[in-house]
Amino acid sequence: MKLPLLLGGQADAFSRSPHQFIADLATEQGGMGRFRLYHRQAIAIADAELARQVLIRQGEVFQRGRHFRAFGLFLGDGLLSTDGDLWKPARQWLDPSFRHEPLAVAFPGIQAVIREELDRWQQLCQRGDGVLDLMPALKLLMARLITRTLFSLSWDGEQIAGFCDHIDESMQHTLQLIRSPLVAPSWWPGSLAGRVRRSGLAFNRLLEPALQQIDGREDNGGLLTVLQQGRRGSRCPLTAGRWLNELKTLAVAAFETSATTLTWTLDLLARHPQELQAVQEEIAATIGTNEPSLADIARLRRCEQVLLESMRLWPAVHNVVREARASTRLGEHEIAQGTLTFVSIFGLHRNPCLWERPNDFLPERFADRSRPRPGYLPFSIGPHACLGRHLAMLQMQTLLILFCQRFHVSSLDPEPQHAIAQVTLRPLRSPRVFLRERA
Repeated sequence: MKLPLLLGGQADAFSRSPHQFIADLATEQGGMGRFRLYHRQAIAIADAELARQVLIRQGEVFQRGRHFRAFGLFLGDGLLSTDGDLWKPARQWLDPSFRHEPLAVAFPGIQAVIREELDRWQQLCQRGDGVLDLMPALKLLMARLITRTLFSLSWDGEQIAGFCDHIDESMQHTLQLIRSPLVAPSWWPGSLAGRVRRSGLAFNRLLEPALQQIDGREDNGGLLTVLQQGRRGSRCPLTAGRWLNELKTLAVAAFETSATTLTWTLDLLARHPQELQAVQEEIAATIGTNEPSLADIARLRRCEQVLLESMRLWPAVHNVVREARASTRLGEHEIAQGTLTFVSIFGLHRNPCLWERPNDFLPERFADRSRPRPGYLPFSIGPHACLGRHLAMLQMQTLLILFCQRFHVSSLDPEPQHAIAQVTLRPLRSPRVFLRERA
């Protein structure tokens, strides 16, 4: 069977809505569709089995290409921008530091930062101004979490705002670079690639206090200490420059994806008061007003279900992009060498063949932990699955629990929310909510 080829190129439609275009094309063509992106052949996938072939079984064929190399101009040769022999030893070495035991070391610090931020939100309520603009508020919270728990930096409000602005601006430049059909080299005067590279150098300077701690001059008790101890205690494959790049990658990835996911999640709860009430009742019955322990977080299943469903509806990473390094087959389809391959996480998560009422917010669909969900990939799958997924879930579940203990929340936006695909899948407009302290 030969798939239909959309002639004339679909760059305009793709650029307007990359998440929706890829999802619609793949779904309409039975799970996989072909199109042209400028001069390149491309395929869109929203089929669970084909996604597994691309991301796991044929991972040696479908590798990262130009899209990820663009991130390398800002972040250097870290896990996000490399593949193959350059990527594998670093991933294998870093992976144990993001398992349960190392994260337990960071948990008290995570709670402390979230508690301090919620204190600020509570002060808004006490002053009679409980209106909260979710996206910027959660970016600030994630910036404080990252700088405190990963780098042990106690920055003031101006420094934190600068950190957020720097990442936002750099990611926007990187996105423009990825979507440009023609790219001037970074040494070309005024080139976009040159601006992205200079942003990376400025980000290095921003994190200099943390880099000084890497040499072991300061034992700070955070995640950085865990990473430092591993670096000193084993045959670390990372040079000093590569080590810096991995820390930058961890910081940017955690900031961008978690802030976006938490924004969607709190907006969904604000729009679905019955789900908010269910979460609050579970918390009250399980831990009351006490702060959660790590064991408590595992017991609070409704909180987890809300997050999982939020990530299904609005996955922060909406498309996973690969490039075929050799001609191959996907199922019954011939794929030529050089074909751009878009695995639509958004499309898989809303595929009516995989989900009942796919466009509805139904956290209870995740009540059965044992049920296989081959089309659910919020952290991707395979060797390149998100390194920090356990840390991200711990941070987000902790925030959700502490937030629901303190606040009632309602939406101030009467219209349905829409998404815009930037580096992550963000709300088109930052949701505005009204907070009230719980009695």
